[in-house]
Amino acid sequence: MALFYDGTALGNANLADKVTITNSRNESVTLFLDTATHLPVKKSFAWRDATDKYQNVEEEAYDNYKPVQGIMTPYTMSRYYNGDLVSERFLSKVKYNDELSDSLFEAKAKPPSN
Repeated sequence: MALFYDGTALGNANLADKVTITNSRNESVTLFLDTATHLPVKKSFAWRDATDKYQNVEEEAYDNYKPVQGIMTPYTMSRYYNGDLVSERFLSKVKYNDELSDSLFEAKAKPPSN
C-alpha cells in the first residue's frame, strides 16, 4: 500500500488536503480532508469499464457534521457518478452501538420445499 499527499485542493467546495491511497493492484482512492478539522469532505475513485474502456468516476461528498456520542458524523451524504448526482441522504438522527439482540444476526435457513 502506498500513501500520496497531493497537496491542497477543493473538495466539496472546501479547502482540503488531498490524499491518495493505492494498493498493490494499482487500485486507488482519493480522500479530501478538511484543512481545519481533518474530517473527510469527499471520497473519489476511478475505474475503467471493461465493455467500453471509458473511465468512470464515483464520488461521495460529506457535509453538515455534528457530534454524536463523541464521533463527528456527516448528516448529509451525496453520491456522484461521472459528475452527476445520483443520490443524497439527509440524516435526522444517528445512534452508535445501539444494543441489538444477537438473534438479529443468526442465520435462519429453511430447507427447500419440494
